[in-house]
Amino acid sequence: SWSYPNYRDFRDRATTLDVVAQDDLAMSVAVDGQAERTYGALVSGNYFRVMGVQPLAGRLLAEDDDRTPGGHPVAVISYAYWQRRF
Repeated sequence: SWSYPNYRDFRDRATTLDVVAQDDLAMSVAVDGQAERTYGALVSGNYFRVMGVQPLAGRLLAEDDDRTPGGHPVAVISYAYWQRRF
């Protein structure tokens, strides 16, 4: 387990491999006043590119999403969650 600053330092110095970060966690999602407990992960901006994942709709995280301190938060939801909740 690494801290986020350690991950950034390692990522920025790596020259021969892609480094990703993931931290699983429980969270609450509220939509139209209805909250529910769910599980997700905080991931680095390069996570989906390195894993070779493409979005069905919208966009995934981009590497710049986690490089800008205080930047706008971005969320990616699964297709199954989107169908069930939205």
